[in-house]
Amino acid sequence: MKTAALAAGGIIALALLGAVPSASAGSLVGSGSTFAGQAPAQAQVEDVRWVRRCWQERRWWNGRPHWVTRCRSVWVGPRRW
Repeated sequence: MKTAALAAGGIIALALLGAVPSASAGSLVGSGSTFAGQAPAQAQVEDVRWVRRCWQERRWWNGRPHWVTRCRSVWVGPRRW
């Protein structure tokens, strides 16, 4: 009985959330808002991406130094001069 009630509640919640209009990332120009007269500051496409950066670190193991490779994903954007 509990499972049926939870399933029914989930179906109702999904139906209600599906009817809500989703937000869009479009520009505000022409939408009739107070910012309609102003152009957005970042209208052009920027060259940003995730890249993998790796470096060597020295670690001590069994009384001796060992070099291990560490990697991390970083967000890289355009250079700011």
